[in-house]
Amino acid sequence: MKKVIKLAFYLVPFLMLGQAKTITDSDFISILETSNKPFVVDFYATWCGPCKRMEPILDKLANEYKGLIDFYRLDVDKNQSDDALDIEAIPTFYFFNEGNVAFIKEGAISKEDFIFLIKYAFDIYIPDSVSTSNSSDSPNEFSDEEIQAKWDNWKSLNSLAWHGYQKHNEPEVLSKCIKLAIRSIELNENYYNVDTYAALLYKTNEHSKALKQAKRAIELAIKDDLDYSSTTLLINNIIEKL
Repeated sequence: MKKVIKLAFYLVPFLMLGQAKTITDSDFISILETSNKPFVVDFYATWCGPCKRMEPILDKLANEYKGLIDFYRLDVDKNQSDDALDIEAIPTFYFFNEGNVAFIKEGAISKEDFIFLIKYAFDIYIPDSVSTSNSSDSPNEFSDEEIQAKWDNWKSLNSLAWHGYQKHNEPEVLSKCIKLAIRSIELNENYYNVDTYAALLYKTNEHSKALKQAKRAIELAIKDDLDYSSTTLLINNIIEKL
């Protein structure tokens, strides 16, 4: 008995972790009709390599967003919901909010990009436990000394500006981040820093300017054959504010 109790004690933390739940067609219909939370459905197949790569990412997100967003998996070889939705590629991720489709993403993506899509599909900010930057939240992270040390490196400037967008709401910090994004663009204009600039403008309610930069970001993404689905969502949110 003591061994059983001890084993249960060690298992509790793992059992409490959030995890993407495998569902069937009937489960899917029920969730659509009754769910009062945003949720994501991963349409996958067991033989699909990219699907397998996404499995641990989805489980981590399910844990980090536990209580805010539900994550589900639906095997396309055992169900027919994918046919009803005309899904042609796997994995395909459907983002649902209040029973309506908020966004659709085809193909495997990084955890960081998935977090970005969650932000725009559901307008849910990233949990504190999630970090897409190695920057710390120390009071000196936006000091003149730190900025000067990064001043000639577009990647470092963009990383710090993006970190500020994700983690800060203080007007003075966001103002600095906008300057960092502009400097990064001056050094090497590309999809990543223009997208950061557009997001910062959106967050500071400069919606017309944000729309212009978001469109420019998409132009650069198309030129370099990059995924810009998150920027499309940003544009939709900007238009709603105009």
